Amino acid sequence: YFVIVKDNEVNAYATQGGLIVLNSGLILRSSSESELAAVMAHEVAHVTQQHIERMIAQAKNNAVGNAAAVVTGLLVASKDASAGQAIVTSAMALDAHRNLKFSRSAETEADREGLRILANARFDPNGMTRFLRKLNDGVDPRYADISQYLTSHPLSIQRVNDVHQNAVRYGRYQGRENISYSYMKEKLRVLTRGALAGDHTSGAVKRYGEALQGLHHGNAALATRLIPANTQQVPEVSLLAKSYNLQRHYQKALQALQPLVARYPAEESLLIPFANALVGLKRIEEAWKYLERVPLTEQTSLEFLEIRQEIARLSGRLGQAYVSIAERNIRIGEYRHALVQLDQALKVANITPYERQGIQQAIYRAKRFKKR
Repeated sequence: YFVIVKDNEVNAYATQGGLIVLNSGLILRSSSESELAAVMAHEVAHVTQQHIERMIAQAKNNAVGNAAAVVTGLLVASKDASAGQAIVTSAMALDAHRNLKFSRSAETEADREGLRILANARFDPNGMTRFLRKLNDGVDPRYADISQYLTSHPLSIQRVNDVHQNAVRYGRYQGRENISYSYMKEKLRVLTRGALAGDHTSGAVKRYGEALQGLHHGNAALATRLIPANTQQVPEVSLLAKSYNLQRHYQKALQALQPLVARYPAEESLLIPFANALVGLKRIEEAWKYLERVPLTEQTSLEFLEIRQEIARLSGRLGQAYVSIAERNIRIGEYRHALVQLDQALKVANITPYERQGIQQAIYRAKRFKKR
């Protein structure tokens, strides 16, 4: 599981349970999709090779941990045992991360395994070399705030050279970078009010950032002026459609979205404004038909679940409305509330056998997560 934290410092780390934290500052300072993927692959390797568990085991033997957080966890546990345990566990994991650093052998293993993950995912293995060189050289002022990353991930010239030699063995990179990376980095910059812009940001991406900033400041019309109506870039079309919806130009939003929705029928960033436009035109049933085709997974966004809940309610599908609320609560760790809502979904009179099966599966997942 990956989460992004609004923090300008260049850092990323893994904790127990496969949770990997990426600071927004690290993403904004990466120069390519493969550089960012290299950091993610390296942290994934720390998880798969169980380096974190070894660190925490050592920390338990050598130190008490974050006493204040542990006491807080015990107090919370008196009212909610599962919540208290989560606080204690995460406090110990974060304390281990802050006070210990991976051994040289663990870093070497994570580099080697991370390169394999990176290459198998069809990214450029040299992205790891480029990123480490930036950190090691220290000549790029954008990488000034790297103290935390270097504390937990010790770096040396030998390590950089070893990564380079191993990356070369994968051969020349034959793929190409995805333009969506530049758009998403610009979106993150706007959302976090980051001062950094990409070194190689194209005019189209800068235009997208200006339009997105205008939208967040209540100027929906700016996007319709800046973004060409014939664009085929998913982030631009999604933003353009949102601006049309805010201005109640629902038909224009549909016209902009329909070609890409036909091509990418499960792309949430397109379906959300598409469904909102259909609702604006009172075409509720049609909106639901598009949304119900998308299977709910652990990667389903909270925003998609919210619009799914509302349209299910408007179309009289109370069972699916309950399911949408429950799925949202599962993703934010509110398992008790999720189970209550799923129980309500089972009591709805008009649910189909297929829907009942899906609800029972969701109940099983919620109970399993609740026991962790």
